[in-house]
Amino acid sequence: MPTTYPATDKGRVTQGAALGLAARANLYAGRYQKAADAADKVMKLGIYGLYESYEKLFTYAAENNKEVLFDRQFIKDTYPINVFSLLAP
Repeated sequence: MPTTYPATDKGRVTQGAALGLAARANLYAGRYQKAADAADKVMKLGIYGLYESYEKLFTYAAENNKEVLFDRQFIKDTYPINVFSLLAP
């Protein structure tokens, strides 16, 4: 699995995303060493890190920043986000 994709394929699952999900699943299952090993592999990829500004982390300017391992890509008028239908039915 590749570690990155070109901009035209942004949003596809990368090696870091798969390892991150494996780390989380192993953590929830109580397999702590496997979770730590998977998380260590993510860190050793050297692609991800903490975003510089927590205040701006949840803004449009911070989309696809280096802290994001896996997220859903929204496309205006094609695949939009409708927060109200998700949070306030």
